Amino acid sequence: MEIMKRITIWLALCLLLASCRNVDTKKEHNSNAQDTLAISSAVREDIPPIETGEFTIDDSDFGATIDLKGEPVPVNHIFKVQETQMLALSNLLLVKNRNPNKMFMAFTLPDLKFIKDFGEQGKGPFEFKYPTLVKNFESNPLCYVHDNGHLFYIDEDCEVVPAKIELPYMTYRGDLQMYSFSDSLFYYIDNTSKGKAILRYEIDQDTSSVHQVHDLAFSQRHSNWASYIGDLGASKEYARLVYAYKYFRRITFMDTEGEQIRTLTFKTKDTKAGTNVEMLAPDNVTHYWGISPQKNHVYFLYSGRTPIEVHNENRDSSGYIFVEQFDWNGNPIRRFKLDHWGYFCVSHDETMIYQFSNTEIHPIVKYQLPAL
Repeated sequence: MEIMKRITIWLALCLLLASCRNVDTKKEHNSNAQDTLAISSAVREDIPPIETGEFTIDDSDFGATIDLKGEPVPVNHIFKVQETQMLALSNLLLVKNRNPNKMFMAFTLPDLKFIKDFGEQGKGPFEFKYPTLVKNFESNPLCYVHDNGHLFYIDEDCEVVPAKIELPYMTYRGDLQMYSFSDSLFYYIDNTSKGKAILRYEIDQDTSSVHQVHDLAFSQRHSNWASYIGDLGASKEYARLVYAYKYFRRITFMDTEGEQIRTLTFKTKDTKAGTNVEMLAPDNVTHYWGISPQKNHVYFLYSGRTPIEVHNENRDSSGYIFVEQFDWNGNPIRRFKLDHWGYFCVSHDETMIYQFSNTEIHPIVKYQLPAL
């Protein structure tokens, strides 16, 4: 009954989202030359250019899969793991997690001591319905928060404060994926008439512009936004963007201008085509559904099973899930198997994996990452 209840709620949400108006995002050429120059001058020179093209790889390119055993971390704060997003800073773990009243939690790192929960859930002023954490590459603020077309930031006291930044019109205003390179330069995902695209938003004093960096739609058989759901990652230091698809085992790396593009595909069964609701069905295989971009590498959470299969496995066990590690030019490095199912992020120094597992009484699990 529980899974049927979840599926019913999920289908209702899908129908609501599917009713959103999809529009083509037109390219605008009023770019902010100052921000572009700042990014170019800050890019590290010890990374070679991207080897462009489309490449087929398989799991053997990672070498042998490394099994990791998790260490549960008991905390005195009781919460249910749901719709979780995690962002690890140098000494702080910020978590978006849909709880009865609060939307965010903060823990110290590396000891994972609970600090506070904050951010009221609701529809009123300064309350949050579908927020997402927005990684900020500047030293201040800690991060931004996007919710329904509005931008906030989390300050050093772990309070959510409205940001005086006006965002562009977005077709998709819910659980938006976005990265802040500065307070005047953002990269994000939005829907288009064919599917989805990576967009750049630049603010130059009293003017602003939106530029399409890369069209994520690639299949004529799949021409709706649900087909191209996935995870966006970014590195300001390397001037890189990456996108991992949920319903295709496909990852695309590119520079921040979308000029050098490297696409990795795996040999898998063809993804069935369907409407938005059909693509989101729980009998459709989920490939990538989590990302943790860090300084030297980017990490992807990989399932390779349907939500129904995972649900059945997790009834009698702690479950499992994979983490795949790549460098910022799209070269596979390592593949790990975690002995719990759940959401994840990698520590700032890339020595630990933190996981919020929905199969455990104590939901926080940590894994030591082997040194390269």
